[in-house]
Formats: sequence, structure tokens, C-alpha cells
Amino acid sequence: MAHTYARFAGVVRTVHIYLTMSAFLLMMFFAVTGVVLNHEDWIAGQTVTRDTTATVPAALLAGPDKLMVVETLRNDFGAIGAVSTFDVDESSLHIELKGPGRHTEADVDRKSGKLTLKVERRGLLMRLDDLH
Repeated sequence: MAHTYARFAGVVRTVHIYLTMSAFLLMMFFAVTGVVLNHEDWIAGQTVTRDTTATVPAALLAGPDKLMVVETLRNDFGAIGAVSTFDVDESSLHIELKGPGRHTEADVDRKSGKLTLKVERRGLLMRLDDLH
């Protein structure tokens, strides 16, 4: 009986240690990202912006085929993230893709197919901050 209790106590102690360490790391993650969230100005120069102009095939804009437009942005122009906005009107499209540390904004003129793309990528600390 004593041997079984000692073995059980050892297992519980090990589980307790690892759960405590995991909770501590999670708490530290939220503490650091919370400070960064409130003081983004302390971390200057971590944002890289790339502006691109190009032409999108007119066949994609007729409907528009939303899936193909987004996949074209991803495959041909390096857009990354989940689609957060896809606005369609008679003359233009406005698409935004967002992900941790990334923001892509595209404006497409439906008549000419002219694409204006702005891709913003932030540093590692700001990516972690977006996960907060």
C-alpha cells in the first residue's frame, strides 16, 4: 500500500510541476504581449510595408469570382491571411486579408483591372502581440 501511494505521489508531483511550468509560461506570454499591446510605440521600425501596382485579368472581375480573386492575390502577389473584408461595387473591389502580424489591403478597378496592393508585415514581437 505504501509503495502504491509513493508511486501515485510521484506521478502527481511530476504532473503538478509540468502544469505549473506551462501555466507560468502562458502567464509570461500574456504579460509581455500585454505590455507591448499598450506601448507599441516602444517597438519602432518593426513594420515593413510593400506597395505594388499590377493588373488583374478581367475574367476574374466580371462576376467577380471572389475565390479566384483572393487566390490570385495570394499566389501572384504574396498576400497572406484570412479574408476579413471583400467589398464589391460597380466600379471597384476592396479586399483585406488579416493574420497575426500581417495585413494586406487590395483595391481593384473593375473596368481596367488595375490593382493597388499594400502588404504590411510586422516583426516577431508584434506578431505575438496580435495573438494576445
